[in-house]
Amino acid sequence: YANVGNVQGAEEAFATAVEKTPAKQTAIFQLGEVRMRQGKLPEALELFKTAYELEPEYVEAQKLYALLLIRNGRDKEAVDLLTKHHGTAAVDDSRLFIEWTNVERYDIAAEILEQRIEKNPNDVQQRVSLAATYNKLGRNDEALQILDDIIEQHPEYADQMEDFRKEIRGW
Repeated sequence: YANVGNVQGAEEAFATAVEKTPAKQTAIFQLGEVRMRQGKLPEALELFKTAYELEPEYVEAQKLYALLLIRNGRDKEAVDLLTKHHGTAAVDDSRLFIEWTNVERYDIAAEILEQRIEKNPNDVQQRVSLAATYNKLGRNDEALQILDDIIEQHPEYADQMEDFRKEIRGW
């Protein structure tokens, strides 16, 4: 149902699956996903919380529950949850990264980007994203330094980086 756009049919099918197998995380996640797509965020959050509580050590459950916490404006709880399991809220997951930026938690987004760059220092796109994130945080000197380093190491991007430098400086 979900694959062909029949959200109501998918909701009914997954609700039945959850009713018949209340301890099956997959069914709970799928029903939560449908509710999330419908904009029923509080209901989706409760479902993801239930799935998480069934197996708190399951990393995907942690991430999905944190994602819904963020989306429901409860980012402090998401920080606590992720820190409990991972030692940091800056868990490198693209879905979480998007949620953190959507709620303007650029501090956490910057940490994720820093981790990514540490693993792959030659990834120009991640470095530009970090410069943009630093800019959002008011860390303009660091943003400009990143762009200078990119220009030095990749002169082919000099024009683009120079435009971004002007933007950061407000010119």
